[in-house]
Amino acid sequence: DGASTLAKKVVNTNKYEAKVATTLKFGNIDNVLTSSNLEKLATEVKKTNSKNFITKISVIGTLTTHYGDDVLAKALVTAENNADTRAVQDQIKKLREDQMMGWLNARNTADDVFKLLKIHDDGFSMVISRKLQVLEDYINFVKTKEPRLAASLLTTSLLTTLTKGFGGEEKMWALLQTARLNGPTKHQADVMETSLLKKWADEGQLPENVFQWLRLPNKVDDAFKSNNLNKFATYVDDFNSLDKEPNSKKSVIEIYTNSFGDARVAGRLMSAMDSERTRKVAKKLQAEQVEHWAKSTKSAEDVVKILKIPSDEAAAITRRKLAALQEFSKLKGEEQNLVKILTESLGSKGTLAMTLESATVPSHTTTLQKKQFASLIEDSVTPANFMTSVFNTGVESATVVQKRIADKFTSFFKIQEGVIKPGGLSP
Repeated sequence: DGASTLAKKVVNTNKYEAKVATTLKFGNIDNVLTSSNLEKLATEVKKTNSKNFITKISVIGTLTTHYGDDVLAKALVTAENNADTRAVQDQIKKLREDQMMGWLNARNTADDVFKLLKIHDDGFSMVISRKLQVLEDYINFVKTKEPRLAASLLTTSLLTTLTKGFGGEEKMWALLQTARLNGPTKHQADVMETSLLKKWADEGQLPENVFQWLRLPNKVDDAFKSNNLNKFATYVDDFNSLDKEPNSKKSVIEIYTNSFGDARVAGRLMSAMDSERTRKVAKKLQAEQVEHWAKSTKSAEDVVKILKIPSDEAAAITRRKLAALQEFSKLKGEEQNLVKILTESLGSKGTLAMTLESATVPSHTTTLQKKQFASLIEDSVTPANFMTSVFNTGVESATVVQKRIADKFTSFFKIQEGVIKPGGLSP
């Protein structure tokens, strides 16, 4: 039948092509792709065809049979780029077109060519492989030569073909992350990573899906790495900018919180502000987190627990936590009760005083410290009884930090004494 006849013809063609390769003693492909050797090959092909009226062979077919699609395709790209004369360049260019025409005549899809070129075998190094140029050239070749077939033979882009070939969005992203860790492939991996994010944005892919593809859920360390945090935040901003209805806009902080919880996200954002690479996005997200809390049923006591105040972390971290708590209290309208809430949450006036002092420099008195001092004065605390009232200790046994807090309170007390006159009237 027709199928067996075609198969027999293919076998015969391959047999004749292999015979020509043996006759010419093909060696290294780079040596074969010289002008003189290609002329010898063309002559031998012509000679073989003159003896066979049914089975015809070609130069490109002979090279493909001997070396394979992938090896030949890479070598042709190199030969074209390195050609020292226009004539040689045109000769190689013609062979490349013949190769692509062969694929097109066989109705090979872009996915088929991905497999023919064995791109998957290259792993992350494919980002700098000459095979990508071959695949992209084939996609453009089909669009130019047979535009009516483009819809059936091609996916939307080179990147879409690669993503499918490597097993999907998540695996493609993981491969690019590996490529980013390797010096020779880092730059091109960054370029392709940006293109992949743009592709997802153009397709309107939900940020929740992208979060999964980036392999960030349940991996808090990875989620807060500068590259991942910045790029995901940018993706969400781009997604939200595409004429979305207010109710359909997505929130980075909600996605992160759903995966890691309020406390872990809050703590990581505080730490992320230490790095110049993540400071801007961390501040923005922290503000969103506080606003989100304020709109919920959370109380100031809840936020104190979430932020883990007090803590033995660096002064800068404690300072940021207190600032976040103050902003929350402001949005909730609980500023007047903040000192009382903190005192009750932390267990004592002394613990609060030590916590506030740990978040500032020795020579400065913060707004929150002043609020506590004012509250202490209302409770009849004076410089004389400060140590016993606040720290339950005497001056002699007080620590250096406790004495420093007492000095700040005394200065504040004296200022208040000078401003507030008996009867509550200011001078």
